Amino acid sequence: MSAYLTDPSNIGIIANIKKARLNEMTLQDVAYQATFLAQENINSVENRYPNHGPCGGFYSSAEGYIQDCVDEATFRFMATKEGSSEIVPIESFELYDIIGSYQYQSCEHEGWYTSLAMRYTESLKVAVSRAMAEELRSLANKGAA
Repeated sequence: MSAYLTDPSNIGIIANIKKARLNEMTLQDVAYQATFLAQENINSVENRYPNHGPCGGFYSSAEGYIQDCVDEATFRFMATKEGSSEIVPIESFELYDIIGSYQYQSCEHEGWYTSLAMRYTESLKVAVSRAMAEELRSLANKGAA
């Protein structure tokens, strides 16, 4: 199996899902989530490609990748809070795919199954699955009317 670093913008999206759904998170919460998500992804690629340098050779430094992920997450948080048109809403099925891709790229190390990132992303997949079911139910009800 292979692994690569998830695009920082996707880490930013994942770190903001609960804020978008629950509207009860702070900027610090989002930055923290982006940090642990990025670190798990780094753990995976460094385990998979141990002789390729920092971040499995995909980034010049772990710190730089983590900072880019935090920057993306905090930008998305602030832009959403301010109602910026730069942030396009993402459909539930797209969120589910982004989470799944992140998980696939981050699971290449022994600590994945006990990690906070795994538990967090699994809880997000459940929430997004419920949202998709509600969207389908709503479409079905509109079609029956």
